[in-house]
Amino acid sequence: MSIIEKTLAVETNLFELFLTIARLSNRSVYADKSIAWVNCAPAKWPYGIFGANFETENVEEKIKSIREQIGQGNAPRLWMTGPSMRPENLDEYLVKFGFVRKSEATGMALSLSDLKADFELPSGLEIRTVTEERALNDWARVVTLGLFGRPESDVSSFYKLMKSVMEYDRLKFYVGYSEGVIYQNKRTEVRRNFS
Repeated sequence: MSIIEKTLAVETNLFELFLTIARLSNRSVYADKSIAWVNCAPAKWPYGIFGANFETENVEEKIKSIREQIGQGNAPRLWMTGPSMRPENLDEYLVKFGFVRKSEATGMALSLSDLKADFELPSGLEIRTVTEERALNDWARVVTLGLFGRPESDVSSFYKLMKSVMEYDRLKFYVGYSEGVIYQNKRTEVRRNFS
């Protein structure tokens, strides 16, 4: 798999996750062949416009229409762009229409065939599948504070959102514990977000 194929797979997977979580939790979703968005308020994530696939000749018209939807409160104020978006210079059009670049985020891909089955975890580190409420609360805390960099006050709404989708058997969450304490790490961002 080439680097661009992996990048596109990461974006596709992320956007499918956004749509799945929003639909399963009965939150706001819009999706057609050229654009999608979700708003899982009061949780801060998933939230945003993504998957733009516009023809160059109608990109300005599409952006104007979506800006109107944003102004009416029907679409999120965050627009995520990346390598799978079209046209390739979508970022330039967004800036032209008043959007401001806010941040970047990375994605990861792993070929499961390259995964070592005999890998040993470091001493004291345990990875658990989230199957009960305490582990879900721990996971929501790590994701809210560590991954999203959000305040403690956002943990509860994110926990409630994720609790509403836990029964969906295709979603699996994992949390790490080091010596019995939640393990979390800082992140680096690379996906471009505009608002």
